[in-house]
Amino acid sequence: MLLFSIVFYGQISHVNADQNELPAAGNWKNDFPTVDNTKVLGIAGQFNVFAGDIDTTDSQVLQGNFATSYLKTKDWFVNGMSGISYLQNMSVNPGDYVQFSGDKTIIGSSMTYTSDFKWGNPGINNIRVAKTPSNGFRKDQVGQKYIDIDSELNRLSENSKSIAEYSKDNKPTVNNYYGQVTIDTTNIKDLNNIKYITLKPSDLPNTSARVSITGLSSNQKVAITFDTSGVNDINLAHLSFYNGTENRDILFNYYNISSMSAYQGQVDWSTIQSSATKYAVLAPQATVTLTQTSFQGNIIAKHFVNHFMGNQNGDFPDINVPSLEPPKNAIKLLSVPDLDFGTHGLYSQDSLIGSYQGNFKLSANKNDSLKINVDVTQPFTNTSGEKADKVTWQLLQSDYQSGKLVTTTQDMTTSSAQIRYWVWQDDGQGDLLSDWQWNEANKQNSFYKMQISNLQSVLNVGDYKATLRWTLTNSP
Repeated sequence: MLLFSIVFYGQISHVNADQNELPAAGNWKNDFPTVDNTKVLGIAGQFNVFAGDIDTTDSQVLQGNFATSYLKTKDWFVNGMSGISYLQNMSVNPGDYVQFSGDKTIIGSSMTYTSDFKWGNPGINNIRVAKTPSNGFRKDQVGQKYIDIDSELNRLSENSKSIAEYSKDNKPTVNNYYGQVTIDTTNIKDLNNIKYITLKPSDLPNTSARVSITGLSSNQKVAITFDTSGVNDINLAHLSFYNGTENRDILFNYYNISSMSAYQGQVDWSTIQSSATKYAVLAPQATVTLTQTSFQGNIIAKHFVNHFMGNQNGDFPDINVPSLEPPKNAIKLLSVPDLDFGTHGLYSQDSLIGSYQGNFKLSANKNDSLKINVDVTQPFTNTSGEKADKVTWQLLQSDYQSGKLVTTTQDMTTSSAQIRYWVWQDDGQGDLLSDWQWNEANKQNSFYKMQISNLQSVLNVGDYKATLRWTLTNSP
């Protein structure tokens, strides 16, 4: 019998099948739980650049943080310097390596990640990652998106429209003195400490404009809508602010008011000063090109081109979306009536219908449907303290809606009865007694009366009073 001994020379390595898997990205609400996405910027305001696509091939650094569907960059440029950044896809031109900085970077589900791609560096889409964010990468799961960029741009477009609609008639006085422009907002009424105004791009010189906005209190912000009607390229080169305006947070909204449509042209943004001011450029369907230092705040664009970003620091403090709807009236009862059942002898009548004395009015909003509960909190009691607590109470509802009078009753002796009322007046006021009297006289709709019965149970003469409680339940 022959015995064979086989010796294997070499190295056996263990391959971890999960080494290229990244933690799941989840949803932005996990990282930004306090963000109110009903405000103008919402989650987009947590990124210094929020755009459908970003082209940063002309600038070596994309400052701050960003969120985009598509990033186009170069092979030694740094993308994102702080916080969380998000990209759903990218290209690198040429294609040797890419760099990411900041806290963490989230990539789209279609992108590939390799933990040890080349020279000890990871790879994304077969591109070496020469610099990684301090807390690494996360990745969208298949069928999920950390942020739905397209949906957000649509939401931001609607907010841009709302701002334009609200401010289209708010035109300040503009004085241009050899390029030194004063925008006087004294006659513009503020909304929640924000003055929404509309300018034409031609109100400012196209180069070296120095702008002062007056007529503002110290804590008021400004939202400027540039009416882009008839304009496809807005270039305000070397824009600067003075006279205190350089320290005021300003939102710049771009919208075509004549057609009430989103601006889809070009915005070249260029300032020549650095300050603590934080701006927001809201152009969610336009191309925004940043050409000069220093921008601080947020840029919202369909397409963003980064020529030179300068130092980025902080976000624009978000504001509420303005509304043309009048403020809602507070829903409350303004006055309730007394009831007079008259003077009657003992055992003369067993049942009486009272007449309302005084006013029965409320404040609400036109077309509100309300419920008013009424109950007896103290039964009939005379001045000697004797109670006629066997008297019964009923709320009568009479209705002509069927073409003939139909009366229904609700007992309210020991429990509440309920009045239903519809506010129809333009001023948001309801006068129930006046409306009921008209309904009864014209034999239309419904009206309410109050009835007491079992008066024969009252044994002693005297002046009797009862206490009723009227409660607005404020529900349909």
